[in-house]
Amino acid sequence: MLFVILAFALYRVEAAASAPVIPMGLFGRSRVVAGFISGFCVQFALMAGVTYLPRLLQESMGIAAAPSGAALIPMTLALMLGSNVSGALFRKSGRLRAIALTSSFVIFAVAAAFIVRAQSLTAPLVTLLAAALGLGVGVGMPVSNLSVQTGADARDAGRATSTAMFFRGFGGTVSTAVCGMLAPAASPAGTTWVFCAVLVSAVVGLAVSIPIARRISS
Repeated sequence: MLFVILAFALYRVEAAASAPVIPMGLFGRSRVVAGFISGFCVQFALMAGVTYLPRLLQESMGIAAAPSGAALIPMTLALMLGSNVSGALFRKSGRLRAIALTSSFVIFAVAAAFIVRAQSLTAPLVTLLAAALGLGVGVGMPVSNLSVQTGADARDAGRATSTAMFFRGFGGTVSTAVCGMLAPAASPAGTTWVFCAVLVSAVVGLAVSIPIARRISS
């Protein structure tokens, strides 16, 4: 309720401003809005993994803090690899929608794997799935900015980009809160609930990939 009130207040202030920080016209452009939501969903999935998986390794599997942190290093490396690969593919082909769909599909598949194997997860399997999650998130990282920058007017490109960054940060904030609420303790049931939320974010990501441009000039 508070969010709705604050969003309405923001709209009234920004719509009346001669030089708005967030031009309300951006929300009338499907490619821009798709970029905002895509960034939210990708960051939601990332923060779910970052905040929950170390707890799972420590609380449920009895692994010490340092090894549990080290187990997520492949996730970080895969994230960087995915981001660089998707950027290179975009520069070569100009295809953006396919990259967005690939990212959401990988995140969906990883979330489904965590849900199916929630009762029988092992530390090596968690590390492997975390790396796959990082790859999917990394592939989707450039999509948000590229979609909003190419969907907005040139004069609004900077403000559109900063708003996209806000939505990414907002996705991470919401993810941390939601995962903490769904899984107050790391357990098979907690794993199922957390990755059901990630699964939903991936489905939303797949849906909003449709308005993203199939191909844009690179």
